[in-house]
Parts: sequence; structure tokens; C-alpha cells
Amino acid sequence: MLETLIALAVMSLAAAIVMTKAGGALDQVALHTAFFDFQRQVSDLRQQAFAQKSPIVLPPLQDAQSPKVTLQPGWTYRLSGPLNVSAAGVCGQINADLLHDGKMRAELQSVDGACRFVRLR
Repeated sequence: MLETLIALAVMSLAAAIVMTKAGGALDQVALHTAFFDFQRQVSDLRQQAFAQKSPIVLPPLQDAQSPKVTLQPGWTYRLSGPLNVSAAGVCGQINADLLHDGKMRAELQSVDGACRFVRLR
């Protein structure tokens, strides 16, 4: 009987540790998904500007009037200023924050004129 209780206690402790780690891993997957989705849509804007030979300006905050980059529910972005994509498909340097339910989850920075972002934290 005592052995059964000890086994159950050990199994409960192991399950608690695994669940904590799994929750953190799921949060990281959601963050990476939001980052790649943001990056893909900014790259699409670059291609669109080049194809149409017309500059595009992405506003600093995600809003309903200009839904050019739309992330999954609960996720938004905030830019340090407007992202200007030239008619040649070149982006200016800018910083971006990815937010989930209003909390900053990642800080990004464009690294070249190709509208490519890297994660700072």
C-alpha cells in the first residue's frame, strides 16, 4: 500500500514537471509562429510594392483602417515608426515589438533593406 502511494506521488511530481515544460514549449511555438507570420507578411508587402512599382507604408500600430499585416487572434505588432517599403522593394531600418494580449513577447529589428527581421529578445 505504501509503495503504491509513493509511486503515485512520484508519478504526480513527474507529470507536474512535464506539464510545466510543455506549457513553456507551447508558448515558444506560438511566439515563433507569430514571428514567422509577421516576417512573411512584411516580405509579401515588399514583393507587392516591387510588382506594383508603388511604395507601401505600414503604420506603426496595427489598426482596422490599414490591415496590411494581420496576425493570429490575440497577437499584435507595434513598430518604432512607419515602415516605408519603396517601389523598389527596399525597407527602411525599423524596430518592431510582437505583443500577445497586450504584453510584449518579442523585440525585432530589421537588419537590411530586404525587410528581414531578427529577434533581439
